[in-house]
Amino acid sequence: MSVPVFRSGTRQQVAAFRPDAAFQRRELMKGIVAWFLGVPIFVIILLYLTGIF
Repeated sequence: MSVPVFRSGTRQQVAAFRPDAAFQRRELMKGIVAWFLGVPIFVIILLYLTGIF
């Protein structure tokens, strides 16, 4: 008795979770804008490391 192999959906769903170039630029710009507004660099780094930015 053979077991059916389900191959549909996996590759397309994984690709949906990859950040595109526009998303990465927006994430970078958040730190730059915060720095221009006077937020210290170490605070920006902490925000990136904790996932807030």
